[in-house]
Amino acid sequence: MAAQNKVAIVTGASAGIGKAAGVALVKAGWKVAFAARRADLLDKACEKVTAREMPMWQYRVLHRESRLTEVDVAALCAWGRQEAARLAGAGS
Repeated sequence: MAAQNKVAIVTGASAGIGKAAGVALVKAGWKVAFAARRADLLDKACEKVTAREMPMWQYRVLHRESRLTEVDVAALCAWGRQEAARLAGAGS
């Protein structure tokens, strides 16, 4: 399967290993959802990716807890499925 047909959700994508993994996947041609709690750092990470005109998605976990809950994970996965279906419907 070609890289452009692969989708990834990267958590912790606002900094460190998560950010590096997300950027590496985007560079390899994957469609990547960047997910993180720290909106300011997530925005900066995503600005760097979009400045290079590479396709990516941005998702924020909307709470400030130190850990994700099952509800957070379920919402993120539902959002990812919805975006992947939208993308498939658009012919990308």
